[in-house]
Amino acid sequence: AVVSTQSTGADYARIINYYKTTYNFSKVVTFGGSYGALLAVWMRVRYPQLVDGAVGSSGVFLSIIGKTESNVTWFESVTNTYRKVNQECPKIIQKGFTQLFSLTKDMSEENSRIITETFSFCAIRTVSQSNTNS
Repeated sequence: AVVSTQSTGADYARIINYYKTTYNFSKVVTFGGSYGALLAVWMRVRYPQLVDGAVGSSGVFLSIIGKTESNVTWFESVTNTYRKVNQECPKIIQKGFTQLFSLTKDMSEENSRIITETFSFCAIRTVSQSNTNS
């Protein structure tokens, strides 16, 4: 599965809608820097009924679509930066994301534990936990 700006935005829209309806939040402002700035501003544009404002710093808006002076996209620029440190870095990072996506396809308790411990998260609730602890 490929994660896109659209799918990320849709996920956040569901979360924002949940908090607005469950906890009666009246205003939501998104924040982000670099790629997060793109997501923050895009959320305001795409979901104006949910997002009341957006703050983006050091946005990569033009480089995402390859409209910079050098026509190098942001993703290519980041990949090249890692490659300069070690030729194998992009492959290692890609392998890590592949493993992470594989774990998230089945959010079993074991996979949740692996992700939680690997990234030092406080907790990840599985679907079964969410359904029983609501």
